[in-house]
Amino acid sequence: MKRSIGKITIKIIMILLILGLVGRAVYVISGAEGGHLPENTVAEISVSGIIYDAEETINTLKELSENDRVKGIIIRVNSPGGVITPTKEIFDYIQTINKPVYASMESVAASGGYYVSAACDRIFAMPTTITGSIGVIMQLSNYEKLMNTIGIKNFALKSGEFKDIGSPDREMTDAEKEILMQTVMDMYEQFVEDIQKRRNMDETLLRSQADGRVFTGKRAFEMGFVDNLGSRRDAFEEMKNELKLENVELRSFDKKITVWDKLFGSFEGVSLAGGAHFMYLYKGY
Repeated sequence: MKRSIGKITIKIIMILLILGLVGRAVYVISGAEGGHLPENTVAEISVSGIIYDAEETINTLKELSENDRVKGIIIRVNSPGGVITPTKEIFDYIQTINKPVYASMESVAASGGYYVSAACDRIFAMPTTITGSIGVIMQLSNYEKLMNTIGIKNFALKSGEFKDIGSPDREMTDAEKEILMQTVMDMYEQFVEDIQKRRNMDETLLRSQADGRVFTGKRAFEMGFVDNLGSRRDAFEEMKNELKLENVELRSFDKKITVWDKLFGSFEGVSLAGGAHFMYLYKGY
């Protein structure tokens, strides 16, 4: 019986490996890696879900920006934002690309999702897109009563008064709350300043909407947060007009989701969710 189960397991693993190799071959043959791209290509990538890391997105953008056959890039944004530093990294890198870069905001492009979009040369949104949520959030938990109930007590040996700031095993002091709030507001100001510079918006209008509220793509267009109402197809047509080239083709460079990604891809988000992080994040997502 055990031997039979072992053989079945080996067969399943071999099938998954073969499927992975076949998928990889199709990916390469299709030209998605850039080796077989048409002469005039507009590349499309996605920033979706909660932003935990910038490396994969930046590496893809770098590859596309250095490919002479890629004439422009459309970033499909379907994200409520995420951790502040990787969001800022993507925002900064987009601005270094010496090609037209458009954002196409989909169902949700809020907080850090809007931040990434604002780095692009033009922003398209559907009238029903949920965007805005400009602000910073840091959520902390307090397990002190629970720990007392089950008889657990923590001790901290620390080099300074605030070394265990945000610890979940005790109430936060007013001084600690003030320190963290100063940090939140520092990051908030950086967010607002970057949006104001990129969008060239009236600061009074921007700040009146930058209190964490969300609004639709229609309202965003009326207030100047986005440039056009439309889908990714409209963004592609507009980019073709800007490029003024014949036979422009749209190619997707989205990451291919593997079995491994489906099984284990959520662990990074789970581990981050367990700690305290400063985030450009829309919590209603």
